[in-house]
Amino acid sequence: MMSRPSLRSLALGFFLSAVIVFSYTTFIYKAPVVDSSVKTEKKAETAEQTEEEKTYKKKYEELLAETEVNEKKDSSKENASKDSSQTEANKDSSVPVKKEEPKEEKPTKKEYTLVIEPGEPSSSAIQTLAEQGIIKNADEFTQFLSDNNYETLVRDGSYALNSEMTYEEIAKSITHQ
Repeated sequence: MMSRPSLRSLALGFFLSAVIVFSYTTFIYKAPVVDSSVKTEKKAETAEQTEEEKTYKKKYEELLAETEVNEKKDSSKENASKDSSQTEANKDSSVPVKKEEPKEEKPTKKEYTLVIEPGEPSSSAIQTLAEQGIIKNADEFTQFLSDNNYETLVRDGSYALNSEMTYEEIAKSITHQ
């Protein structure tokens, strides 16, 4: 237990410290002045960029869908014209004509830059990978991460990934291993 004079000395010390700090902040310290218009301009630019990015993304998706539809129409027209020319050739000659079998299209290599923000759950990043076609199944990849103890090692950052990478390669990339 402290004696009364010791306690008074301690209280006086706290009081003097508070007076000194108050005096310093009031008379000596000059806080930097931040121009609020600069902050709002930066926020507006960021908002404009995201809106602009959204419109570009929407236009790209529409163009991609339109291109796919046109390709399907063109391929169906070509097949119809080939079939009609083959039947005419069969009528005119007795030589059998081989039907051309449709060529298998190789899956295209999809590339995507995955950005994992600080605090973002790994499940949302995995879902994004599935939506972009980098992985086939989000649940399957989540199970792979869990089975191989990568689940808690996913780090924030930016990662260049492609659809030809194995689950192991993707996991090592996003865990910095």
